[in-house]
Amino acid sequence: MRKFAFAVAAFAVVLSASEWLLGMYLADGAFTYPLDDAYIHLAIARNIAENGTWGIEKGVPVFASSSPLWTLLLALSIKVVGCREWLPFVFSYIFSFCVPLMAFRLWGKAGLPPHRALAAGIVLVFVMPITTLANLGMEHALHVFCIGWFLCSAWTALESDGVSRGTFAALVASAILAAGARYESLFVITPVAVLMLCRRRVAAGLAVMVAQFVPVVLMGLYAVHESRPFLPVSLLLKANVGAGSIVEGVFSLYCGIAPESIHFHLTVLLLLTAVLLPRTPVVVRALSFALVVAVCGHGVFAQLGWLYRYEVYLLALAFTVLPLAFAGGVGAESDFFRRYARLLLAIGLAWPFAARSFKAQYDTVIAQREINAQQKQMGRVFATLPSQQRGAIALTDLGCVAFYSGVHILDLWGLGSPEVAEIIRSGRSPSGGYGDLFTHNGVRYFAFYDGWCDMSKVSGDARAVALLTLRHKPVICAGGRVLLGVMHSSDAPAFAAHIRNIAPTMPSECELTVLEDCK
Repeated sequence: MRKFAFAVAAFAVVLSASEWLLGMYLADGAFTYPLDDAYIHLAIARNIAENGTWGIEKGVPVFASSSPLWTLLLALSIKVVGCREWLPFVFSYIFSFCVPLMAFRLWGKAGLPPHRALAAGIVLVFVMPITTLANLGMEHALHVFCIGWFLCSAWTALESDGVSRGTFAALVASAILAAGARYESLFVITPVAVLMLCRRRVAAGLAVMVAQFVPVVLMGLYAVHESRPFLPVSLLLKANVGAGSIVEGVFSLYCGIAPESIHFHLTVLLLLTAVLLPRTPVVVRALSFALVVAVCGHGVFAQLGWLYRYEVYLLALAFTVLPLAFAGGVGAESDFFRRYARLLLAIGLAWPFAARSFKAQYDTVIAQREINAQQKQMGRVFATLPSQQRGAIALTDLGCVAFYSGVHILDLWGLGSPEVAEIIRSGRSPSGGYGDLFTHNGVRYFAFYDGWCDMSKVSGDARAVALLTLRHKPVICAGGRVLLGVMHSSDAPAFAAHIRNIAPTMPSECELTVLEDCK
């Protein structure tokens, strides 16, 4: 079993590295993450390590991530080796390698035959898909590993007559780390804790129920101490927390099967089938039902998508438990037509997962090229400005510009600017609220997607100077054309001259041009 586990883990890493190298080739050899969000984590971690402030810049606390554990891991590493762009990449690969090992550990405990575990491991690699998980350079591989560790510990606790000290400690530690890796872990930990209570593992169930809230409460108290909301702004802006949103989430989950969510519905169907199969072991049936609750909870209150990362922990857990339920099959029929019908049914159910996996891997590779051609070049434009021309920037994509430029940023999505987040959450019009913010933040430059904002309503003196255009249709970015401009027309000639100097060095997949009225 162990050699199969390491073989699958090594296969996952080699496949991930191959796709990463292909993405680098398409990005003209540039080391680039497929999501701008990876650079947000790096910018916050660097600021924690260098200035002691949990935010994008010194003295401005911002809680733009629901993964405090990942941010702290990067910050501690930066303290040791300095701020290195490759740090998230290394950690992401380490945990992606460990994810299959954790799954095989559970399968070994459950007595799954080695050849079936090998098949299940290969399916797990592609269903997640682990290649995207590794190459994002974000917290999701860490999250899946921690929540997998929790599931493995819960299995031991539920299968044994009692809960040993080692298992108890592993349950508490993994619950804390999983919730610290991503708050969505509460969707899994809570029903499993209830399950342990129902199975008369009272002390373990109560300990896990309390432990999962430790990172949430600690971060919340710290945020409140810094005059920020209790929950991270990323959750407040993205989660379905309003009453109307919850109703919409319920209808969307149970009534609206869309192409981007069909795998979610099939996961629920497969888990429910595992619950109802007469040959499913009792513990597997109970864990499958707990995961059904978790999947439904995530579907109602949280989001799917954005490079297939938000729901990946649920798919990983489901396809770790399902092999244990279906190991014995649904019967030993010798009838050829029944077996053939079961095979066709399996292929039909597998197709949405296979299609999602292929698209995830394709999009991740293309996104590397895209982020390099747009987000990183925006960062270069502002990072290479002469010192006398540097100033605050208003923009709609935070990560690369924050990581490379090191200047004050007004983030119009709200993740990096608490005052903008409050405007968005209150439902006020941007044109009615952003004008004062530009002045208050001393904004000198702006970088918006073309057509996103009418700057004449913010300032009559604002002037668009250049246009950064992708040569291909965007896969992950919100638009293919970014307007670069100044808030004061007196800055336009010098900024246009800077654009002309840097334009010839742009990657082959984008074009940076000075607008006609600035030539």
